[in-house]
Amino acid sequence: MGVPEALALVVTNQNLFCLNFIDSNRPNSTVQKIPNSSFDNFVGDIVVVEEGTASLVFVHWDGVRFVTRRLFVLEASSLEAVSFAPIEAQP
Repeated sequence: MGVPEALALVVTNQNLFCLNFIDSNRPNSTVQKIPNSSFDNFVGDIVVVEEGTASLVFVHWDGVRFVTRRLFVLEASSLEAVSFAPIEAQP
């Protein structure tokens, strides 16, 4: 896993919003919305955003060891801050 940028606890029935940060053209940075249905198998896990990547790493304790799973966000280039919210707002 790379350098952690942000992390959050995965909660049920909430969408994830994260910043798709475009350093060379900041006005074109956008907010990405990932629907709550993408996280049905991750509730209770920790989601980690790695510095400068377009992927999310989910960390789960299985009772013996930490297991990580990666989810790539196709429309993003570099994810930053993340937050879950129980809203249906369009970014």
